[in-house]
Amino acid sequence: MIINFSDVSINYEEIGEGEKIVFLHGWGGDLKSFLPVARQLPYKSYLIDLPGFGQSLPPKIPWSTKEYARAIINFVEALGLSKVTLVGHSFGGKIALEVAFEKPDWLSSLILVSSAGLRLKKNISKQVREKTYKTLKNILYIFPENYRRRLLEKLRRLFGSQDYKNASGVMRKILVKSVNDDLSGNLGLIDIPTLLLWGENDTVVPPEIGSEFNNKIKNSKLVLLKNAGHFPHLENMVSFLEELKVFLSEVYNHV
Repeated sequence: MIINFSDVSINYEEIGEGEKIVFLHGWGGDLKSFLPVARQLPYKSYLIDLPGFGQSLPPKIPWSTKEYARAIINFVEALGLSKVTLVGHSFGGKIALEVAFEKPDWLSSLILVSSAGLRLKKNISKQVREKTYKTLKNILYIFPENYRRRLLEKLRRLFGSQDYKNASGVMRKILVKSVNDDLSGNLGLIDIPTLLLWGENDTVVPPEIGSEFNNKIKNSKLVLLKNAGHFPHLENMVSFLEELKVFLSEVYNHV
């Protein structure tokens, strides 16, 4: 199904019955990312293709995380939902956090799965890589503008992340914009039940970030899942579902 807004359209699926859960996938994913999980929950799930992914067209201009959050708020309000649980993985977790900052009153709970949103500490290899990139980028200014643009694009492709290399056009600009968002200053504002689910072997957003979220978000619980990396909902679905069901039953028994 597709719901249209003035500036964007969102493709989504809904399955199940009962209390409402909205799932936000990570960068490069789509609504199918959480579909195996949603099928095993006794709730009504709304699975979304975020703008620019799956069957949802990209925004016309480079959005920030805040603008993605506004799109989710518009989506929830357009469907007349209230007291939803918001589940976000990685990039989707960052969006979920922005929603929680702006609309805490209509959230029953928040579930962050290997969520982005805090600045990552850079290892020595990454520091050297970034320093090399910046040095080479500065050298490019000796070339004429048109030639410099082409060289700069080649440099970004060489030193950029895999997500950056896979993205193009406005989505690449969105990726660059969103990576720099640091939400740590507002985490203390969140006061709804929050579950943090992390793969203990996550090297993309390491468990230390989950611990930092846990320290800053008042009513939160961190669970590290064994034998899982950055996609614990797929890599250890059994344990993921167990933790999810226990948390949600506690939340909805107290609503």
